[in-house]
Amino acid sequence: MLVPVLLVPVGQTGRLLLTYSIPELGFAAIGLLFLVVIGEDRSFIDIDRPTASDATFTAIASVLLAGFNLLVHWAFATAGFSTASRFSMPSGIDPVLLLAGLSVVLVMIVGPSEELFFRGVVQRYLDEDLSRLGAYAWTSVIFAAFHLPAVAGTDGGLPQYVLVGGILFVVSMSLGWLYDRTRNLLVPAMVHGIYNVLVFASLVFGVMP
Repeated sequence: MLVPVLLVPVGQTGRLLLTYSIPELGFAAIGLLFLVVIGEDRSFIDIDRPTASDATFTAIASVLLAGFNLLVHWAFATAGFSTASRFSMPSGIDPVLLLAGLSVVLVMIVGPSEELFFRGVVQRYLDEDLSRLGAYAWTSVIFAAFHLPAVAGTDGGLPQYVLVGGILFVVSMSLGWLYDRTRNLLVPAMVHGIYNVLVFASLVFGVMP
């Protein structure tokens, strides 16, 4: 799905935004295809109009998870481990402009697409045969496994994988609980997107150790 991006004349910033968004639509596509395979329809996915309680959960959870991410990175850095990220700002791109564009992509595409797949389909499907905690845990293992390749090639070695894998697992468990607590896929989708924005902003502005 990345190949067409190389052919679109949208400039360096636009191409970078497309590389973040187009592959993410694959999660949504696979999730919807899985529903067709198991003979389910739209009613299988829990999506409701957000309530004031949902908005509160979203705001608090986004800030807490982003704070947890920073705290764990700080603890690892203090202990002398490398926490280097693969992300580096491409030359010639305004970081504020990139962050603004990515914020839209992360909240409107990345969060909803991944949560449709991981929470709306995988966790919901596993929840029928496993305990709630078991569904959270197995979904989180799959979630972490999908995202861990992002740290491949960093100079942190095994500690870097432990750091990122642990954070991914905890974040996914939290999103699983939010989905189960609210039974509204929009809540973990928005938390996921906002959390990514906060983490990315901490990388762009050098807050992340």
